[in-house]
Amino acid sequence: MTGEREVSRSGWRRWRWWVAGLLVLAMAAHAGWWYLPRVREGRPDPDDVPGRLLAAGKLPVALWVAYPHQNLGALEGAFGRGEDRQRFLEALARLADLPEPALPRFGPFAAPPARELVMLSDEAGERVLVAARVYPVLAAVARLAGRVAGNPWLAGGQVEAFGGRAQVRWDGTLWTVGNVPLEAALGGETARGDGRWPEGLAVLRLERPFSYLPAGTHSLCRTASGLEVITAGSAAGAAEAAATGLLARGPAAKPVLLVVSGPGGPLAGEGGALALFAGEPDGGGLSGLLRGLPAAVVWYRPGSDRFDLPGEDLLSRIGGRLRSSNGWSLLGSSPSTVAAAEPLTSVVDRLAATASVAVAVEPSAGLSSVDRVLAVLDAVPLVSRDDVARWRDWRTVLEPLTVYDSLTVLSLPPAPDAPRGSLRVVLARPEA
Repeated sequence: MTGEREVSRSGWRRWRWWVAGLLVLAMAAHAGWWYLPRVREGRPDPDDVPGRLLAAGKLPVALWVAYPHQNLGALEGAFGRGEDRQRFLEALARLADLPEPALPRFGPFAAPPARELVMLSDEAGERVLVAARVYPVLAAVARLAGRVAGNPWLAGGQVEAFGGRAQVRWDGTLWTVGNVPLEAALGGETARGDGRWPEGLAVLRLERPFSYLPAGTHSLCRTASGLEVITAGSAAGAAEAAATGLLARGPAAKPVLLVVSGPGGPLAGEGGALALFAGEPDGGGLSGLLRGLPAAVVWYRPGSDRFDLPGEDLLSRIGGRLRSSNGWSLLGSSPSTVAAAEPLTSVVDRLAATASVAVAVEPSAGLSSVDRVLAVLDAVPLVSRDDVARWRDWRTVLEPLTVYDSLTVLSLPPAPDAPRGSLRVVLARPEA
């Protein structure tokens, strides 16, 4: 009998270890699924406050994010440090002529551990409201920890945010921070969300055109090859397809960075374009320090505003000018560069007539060329600091995107027969 009891106790001990191990694995799987940074899709809940705020339209800008602590944490992981994520967002905002974002942290998380978060704002970024439906256990722990630590961001109270004072409030598991009353942003108790939202990572809703972005609902979705932003219900499908095709195909002398400005774009008048190439044909005719500058060309209409060539104020004389048959003037870092880029003129002409902004870039090659520009500009104290800062912003944006093979951005204004324009952004990974 004693031997049987010993065997029984030994078997129970083994089972306890198995049970304990399974519990640890279950807890790790739970934490990994619900809390650890990763790209995770969702859709707005039409009956919950964040989804209703997205649909209400009482403030002209609304950004909804699925599982913000995981998706923003994954974005943060791409940079290594939270401040680098913020630098990326700020640089992107400056290049797009948008207000710099100020996303609130939530203790150790990049954002509140929630199923969804929405951020509302006016165009100037002065009137702001953020709302998140926090996981119940984390909501209770955060409020308790905030009270113990005297942290109003977690416990609730007055905080410094969005350029002034803001109020943090809890309503059950609903966490809000902002300087706009929740009731005013909802627009009354009858406000309800739209149950037809597509599944995705984020939704940007603009009630009015904002900077170079058209009004409408723009959804960020994951695809088999990368990420895409698509405008819901856009009637500009044919124009969008044609313009996207122009960006994708390109001529034989394909640039590593092409930026085209059209109606409502960054250049006034009839628009224009800037192309950056990986190399300089025939050495480019540049010598000394300037030889490090990559080949570049700008397109412009005579008498109109235009983009600046990289390091243009350093060049004692601009390389060459050619006038194409459709009325564009080309200005390049050398005559050979202008001649090589001339076949791009038809692409520039069609994009400038169609798109507010069109961008095509190969992030790795583009980053290398931008680094060459910065190496030259940083070495010369007479260069405009604004010019250097703009190229540095390009570097900040391109560096984390080098895991992708290509980036295309296309913003189309409303067509004559369409009430709204469209936004298309495609980040594609290298082909396997």
